[in-house]
Amino acid sequence: YNFLGPTLLAYEATTHKAWYTYVDQVRSKLEVPILNKNSETNRYEINLNPYVQQSIKECEGMWKLGLEVPEMTAILTFCQDKVFNAYNKIKELVSRNDKLRHSIYPIFLPLMRIHLIKLERIFAPALTQVTWLTFEIDEYFAEVEKVLWPIESFVKDISDVNDAQIEALLAGM
Repeated sequence: YNFLGPTLLAYEATTHKAWYTYVDQVRSKLEVPILNKNSETNRYEINLNPYVQQSIKECEGMWKLGLEVPEMTAILTFCQDKVFNAYNKIKELVSRNDKLRHSIYPIFLPLMRIHLIKLERIFAPALTQVTWLTFEIDEYFAEVEKVLWPIESFVKDISDVNDAQIEALLAGM
């Protein structure tokens, strides 16, 4: 047992040092755009590396063990609510965008073209400029919301009119 104790301590120190070096790379995982566009489906996908959440959990574990953690990982762990709130918000916006696009009747696509271009333009910064570390990320989400909501309302209105006319036509037969 006397020989095993120092060996385990040396292993723990070596493992912690390797983790410390590796986990400090978490910043690079947050400096990526928040969205990707799937080339096959042409749909937006959220670009949050699972390593970010893993690093937060590992950091919390290291704190419980009383071990040192890198400054960036500590800051991320303190600000994890901001990152995960942003994740949930962009997830909701992408979901609403997908639902909106699927709810458009094919006959109305030419009418909706200008609105679909607006949606593409408002989501474009999330593909290139807006990262998980962007300070104005909440303002960006508000801008997307401001464009998305009226388009959703418009699509609902034209769908309701279309449905009402079809129902009236069928009732008249």
